[in-house]
Amino acid sequence: MSKRALTQRALRDRALHYLARYAASRSRVEAVLTRRLAAARAEGRAEVGPEDIPPLLDRLEALGLIDDRTYAETEARSLARRGFSSQALALQLGEQGLARPLVDAAIRELEPGLDSDLVRGWRYARRRLGPYRSPDRRPERRTRDLAALQRRGFPLEVALGIVDAEAPPQQHVSEDDGLRFD
Repeated sequence: MSKRALTQRALRDRALHYLARYAASRSRVEAVLTRRLAAARAEGRAEVGPEDIPPLLDRLEALGLIDDRTYAETEARSLARRGFSSQALALQLGEQGLARPLVDAAIRELEPGLDSDLVRGWRYARRRLGPYRSPDRRPERRTRDLAALQRRGFPLEVALGIVDAEAPPQQHVSEDDGLRFD
């Protein structure tokens, strides 16, 4: 069975299919389309060239199907809920091809309860680090817990404060799983 030619319409359909399945930044969609185009060119099926990708991306942006600002905010919120530090958030979002000003704005605009490294550090620690670990294992695991928090990008002061705490802070978990300190 021979594969179809990669036309402008097929390229657009590929982009729409990808966007229907995944939230993505402009650079991510561009990478997907570029790979598809390279494969089609290698097989001699390409009727379009690399110059056809930017106008397609512009059109998708104009239609609101690609919105890097919204994507950055959504992704930052999701990663913050999973306990990523500000540094880790910036690195992760940057790796997804988002411009630094968009990344900085998304991190700055995190909702209360997710807007500080300390809160996100405690959120990450709920995975059984520091005071969430059984008391008899805490001393032997202290170094590993500190390393885990620092690998996640938390400053040493935050990591030490969490790992050396006698107990978790007074907290309650809201319906949206937001961790807040009273």
